[in-house]
Amino acid sequence: MLKHQFTDNHYEQIIGGIEAIKNLPSQFFDVIICHNVMEYLNDREELLFEFNRLLKTNGFISVIKHNRAGKIMQKAVFEYDIDEALKLLENGNAESANFGTINEYDDHELEEYCRGMLKIYKIYGLRIFYALQRNELKIGDEWLSNMYALECRTEEIPEFRDIAFFHHIILRQGT
Repeated sequence: MLKHQFTDNHYEQIIGGIEAIKNLPSQFFDVIICHNVMEYLNDREELLFEFNRLLKTNGFISVIKHNRAGKIMQKAVFEYDIDEALKLLENGNAESANFGTINEYDDHELEEYCRGMLKIYKIYGLRIFYALQRNELKIGDEWLSNMYALECRTEEIPEFRDIAFFHHIILRQGT
């Protein structure tokens, strides 16, 4: 997954564990992207402490995480797997074929892990309706354009955001 490099933008991709970022200088990054990572960590607090240290003033951290309610909706509605939906409702954690157990956490637990250093600035829903559509419908530029418009118009509306498959959370220092 890490083989794909994007050369059109200036960014630094760090591959490795937390040790790979501990030696970087403070206030080094304008933006830190951490997508679909924290569900697989044992110590989220340590990582967020380092992210806060590395973040420049007025910078932000982009976190994308699984959303339990959205996953249950997808299992029940799209996959017609009621047993799996009930199982997720009971224990909350799913399994990833590639990465193991997806240890769910609530959006606002991020602020607890940050120990007051970082605050949630915005929460967006991702794959609100897209994940509930049958794959055979997901063809054609017009369908994709209309679905994108629907997703963009609903990403911040709480009733829709709360059932999205993923949540995109923006963290800022002390906001």
